[in-house]
Amino acid sequence: MIRNDWIPSFTDHHLIAHWLEHAGPLKWLSLYVSAIVFIGIGGPRQAIAFLFGFLFGGPLGIAIALLVTLAGSMGCFLLARHLIGPILEQRFSKYLRLFEKSLLRDPTKKILIIRLLPIGSNLFTNLFSGACRLKTSAFVTGSLLGFLPQTAVFAMAGSGVRLSDHKQMTISILLFVLSSALGIYLYFNREKSTRDATHAIKPGSKPYDQ
Repeated sequence: MIRNDWIPSFTDHHLIAHWLEHAGPLKWLSLYVSAIVFIGIGGPRQAIAFLFGFLFGGPLGIAIALLVTLAGSMGCFLLARHLIGPILEQRFSKYLRLFEKSLLRDPTKKILIIRLLPIGSNLFTNLFSGACRLKTSAFVTGSLLGFLPQTAVFAMAGSGVRLSDHKQMTISILLFVLSSALGIYLYFNREKSTRDATHAIKPGSKPYDQ
């Protein structure tokens, strides 16, 4: 029988803490690998940030969550680049061409903005970036910088819950408000090429006529 009790529920941080107390010697490896897979299949990165903030505190939690999120995203990126690119091209050709065209100028900046926006799909951003031959350096840099604000917010929130630190939780709420305001500002002030990119990865959208 295949067992799945090594895969924790990332939305329940108390369950994770209990699981870690009773898991085997490979518990940390299992946790990191599971978290990377969770991100890779499109799981919310905010849940990962909150979890690692809860487990490790603010600064270390931010660093680990950021690395895990980037690793999961890179897994999708490389999968699309080396294995399933032709499938994506066949299934999502119009969306993929729209996304690719929008990234011709300032690709790092465009990826950063997409990561900051409160809309769109991280999963499709990862897959389309790999399939359209975006430079790896642009993908990594833009993603890393774009992931940082919300990762910090939710890791700080998780740390505040763990320590019952109301000051830290207040700071995380303020950071969340600022991050959301930045995302809204970018959403309404983005240039057309960025709008096209976010439109291409938004579930249920229809490509613009070019």
